[in-house]
Amino acid sequence: MVLAKVVSFLILLLCLFGSGNSDGTLCDDVSRNSDGTLCDDEVTALNAVIYKLGLVPTPTVSTDYCALYSGRRAFSIYIECNCNGTTCHITQIRTDSIDLSGGGIHEMISKLKCLKSLDLGSNQLSGSIPATIGDLQYLETLNLYKNLLTGPIPPSLGKLSSLKELRLYRNMLSNEIPKQLSNLSKLETLRLEQNQLSGHIPPELGNLLSLKQLTLDENQLIGTLPPELGKLGYLVDFDVSSNYLTGELNQSFAGLQNLQFFKVAGNNLTGRIPNYIAKWTALIYLNLMGNQFEGELPREIFNMKSLQYLLVSDLSNTSFSFPKEAKLSSIYLLVLRNCSINGPIPEYIGNWLSLDHLDLSFNNLAGGIPESFKNLTLTKLFLNRNRLTEILPPWIFDTVYNFSESTLDLTYNNFSKIEKPKNLLQELNIEPNWNDIFAVRDCQGKKYNSLFINCGGPNLTVDGNEYDGDLSMTNFAKDPKGKGKWAYTCSGDFWSTTSNSSDYHKNMTCGVSENSLYRTGRLCPVALSYYAFCLQDDLYNVTLHFAETVYTKEEDYSIMGKRVFDVYIQGKRQRKDFDIKRWSGGPNQEQPEVFPYTNVEGNLLQIHLYWAGKGSLDNPPALNGPLLSAISVIPSNPPSPRKKLTPGQIAGITLGSVFTPLLLLAFLWRWLRNKELDEIIKINVQGKVVTVTLRQVINATGNFNPKARISDYDGRFGEAYKVKILLFLESETKPVWKDRLNICLGIAKGLKYLHEENKFKIVHGNVTSKNIMLGKNYTAKLSDFGLAVLYDDEPFLTLERRQDLVTMAPECAYKPIAIEADVYSFGHVMLELVSGKPSVQSRPNEDVFLMNTAGSLKKQGRILDLVDGDSPMTSDDKDEAKKIIELAMKCFNIVPENRPKMSEIVIELEEVKNCLKPIPESRSTMSKIVGELEETIPTEEETESIQESSSMVDS
Repeated sequence: MVLAKVVSFLILLLCLFGSGNSDGTLCDDVSRNSDGTLCDDEVTALNAVIYKLGLVPTPTVSTDYCALYSGRRAFSIYIECNCNGTTCHITQIRTDSIDLSGGGIHEMISKLKCLKSLDLGSNQLSGSIPATIGDLQYLETLNLYKNLLTGPIPPSLGKLSSLKELRLYRNMLSNEIPKQLSNLSKLETLRLEQNQLSGHIPPELGNLLSLKQLTLDENQLIGTLPPELGKLGYLVDFDVSSNYLTGELNQSFAGLQNLQFFKVAGNNLTGRIPNYIAKWTALIYLNLMGNQFEGELPREIFNMKSLQYLLVSDLSNTSFSFPKEAKLSSIYLLVLRNCSINGPIPEYIGNWLSLDHLDLSFNNLAGGIPESFKNLTLTKLFLNRNRLTEILPPWIFDTVYNFSESTLDLTYNNFSKIEKPKNLLQELNIEPNWNDIFAVRDCQGKKYNSLFINCGGPNLTVDGNEYDGDLSMTNFAKDPKGKGKWAYTCSGDFWSTTSNSSDYHKNMTCGVSENSLYRTGRLCPVALSYYAFCLQDDLYNVTLHFAETVYTKEEDYSIMGKRVFDVYIQGKRQRKDFDIKRWSGGPNQEQPEVFPYTNVEGNLLQIHLYWAGKGSLDNPPALNGPLLSAISVIPSNPPSPRKKLTPGQIAGITLGSVFTPLLLLAFLWRWLRNKELDEIIKINVQGKVVTVTLRQVINATGNFNPKARISDYDGRFGEAYKVKILLFLESETKPVWKDRLNICLGIAKGLKYLHEENKFKIVHGNVTSKNIMLGKNYTAKLSDFGLAVLYDDEPFLTLERRQDLVTMAPECAYKPIAIEADVYSFGHVMLELVSGKPSVQSRPNEDVFLMNTAGSLKKQGRILDLVDGDSPMTSDDKDEAKKIIELAMKCFNIVPENRPKMSEIVIELEEVKNCLKPIPESRSTMSKIVGELEETIPTEEETESIQESSSMVDS
């Protein structure tokens, strides 16, 4: 007995003091000699650690444990020891990928002084990280990823001076990232993604000069990216996606020359995308999606030969086309969504044979699909919501391997012809087109004052309201009852590699009844749109019912996921960065969102949900995009219940029957008056007789509108009114060439002010000759701002039935109106002024369009035949008129972005004006018509009114 105690005491002495510095020697020794005994302190500590982990069966650790089990797995735990023939120390513990739910990490782990590697990843461990781990001065690898650990990251980890790898991702760690981690001078890997970390990124992390991997994505970090991170010259992998970061990409990042992965998606970063990215020659993966970057994508990026993944979306204040040349020879995945890219799809994309996934959706691309796409073998192709118009070739379905609705999306284009292969069995995902979205409308002569849809679920009655079922698995379908009252469209691709059409429906079975609206939901990867076609024109309360039924579980970390999208009603964004869980308070919580007094015109209600690249990307199950449980639409002001007719109502009916004959007499009187209005009258203007009709005078003065009254002219002529230009283009007295040019220039300067010189970009929206007021000396002034709007870059537009206006830009039929539409309309005004003819002339068999006549004459080399022969012109005048016509033709470019800006038009018109020879004053007519016309430069009061209206719209 005494001998045993002596032996134990000697072992303890060897553990503590053997060979003077035995701990240091053994800890530094890389051998795996298992000869020796484990000292009592480490036996006690290891037993405590194993017990707290919850290993079953639980191994019993004794002093000979290293001799028995070192270097191999026993009882679900792998341990390595270093021994010197007498004493052993534990240097590695690994229990990765074992379900140890309920287990934790014991603070006695710090007694294992020589521990170099601790790997407890993927064990479902809970509790906090013990601060005592910071005492393990020899620890080089600390892996605690994929657990359920909570609480803060202990600042004491900053004392791990030997640490090279720190992986704490996929836990539930909270609070700020401790700045003490910057003391880890040997650290090469720092992975903290998919936690609940908050606060700012510590600028001190810029001192980790050995760092190669820094991933902080899927947290709740705020603030800007510290410029100090630009000092991390060895950094290879940088990921801060899916946070709440703001500000611009700092110039200091230009020094990150070794980067291969750069991901900042799903934040609120602003400014322009810097050119220095193109100098990261080793870059493989670039993800800039879901931010607020402005301007075009730097063209140098299209020549990065090493780049394999390029993802950019939702650029604002931009409009650009693909460069003429590009050398993305290694590209595998290319996403350029909602970037306002115009022009054609370049042929060279079809030469990138490594390309597997191509998404150019939500742009303004025109033309057709390049012939070179025959060379590609893609798994995903998304060209939806563009302006493609040419023939859809049959070989496109061979370009996409094993294509389906979820892998090939060509919807919302206007292909002129679709050539479908005869042996094609699958349904083509090419409908709806912009032109035929209304083709599914079938109201059967009825209009409704309510609508109820159970998204992703069956027919359901809730609170007496019958909800239509919505069980379709396709990307485009109308209501299953076949009434054509409503339809939905779904577009995009989930980030999950295992998703299929069944993921379009999501169920919630926990804590809900069978008839709950929140039991089911429709999920779409990028855009989910519902169209109600048959509502009566009225004001409605639109209620969208939301519940997060996907990101709900702790065991698969999906509860950490963030679903963020935008909500549009009638084309206007009502919710930006809407996060269901943050609004409702958690997963599986009901969240109805009410949008009151929604105006329905033309019987059409549009609801769009759009994923702009924010929220979770890679967080399992990676089912990004909008999720909607139900829709209910009811009148904002419901009618009162039926009552018996009151005496007053009876009297009203009686009076109505009496006055009906009087109304018929009124219609007869109006017919006789119209006949009178069309009679020819003559008025005297500066001694010349002008032949007009009374109707023309009334139209020109707005029915003698008091707002158009100028006042008496010296008290001699009675009331005087401003009149519209079209009256004088149709009358015998027509403006001379100089006056017409002044009118053009005046209008151009007004539009230049609205488009480029005002604080806000204002689109007039109704530039026609009928809306131009003339003052003395033919100074021109724009009027009728009733359709004027502020220009924005929203991805959704309000579809509506529009009048077929000749001067309206063609793109206004399928996209939001922009300043380029004003330029198009101004081209028509210029042609009318030069030719003296209206934009369209009605003939018995067909209408003659002035724009088409100009194009035809230009091809024949007879463009001057368009010039008004009644206006006296010199040969020089005709040369200048030719320039005006050619300038007008540029305004009709089918690609809006290729039309000239109003500032460019003003410059050309002023050059034309400067070339004109002075004209005698007698040739300038129309200083009087029914009195002198006022100067029509916008007054200070009018300008302030326009700016005030702009501010109201912006707010």
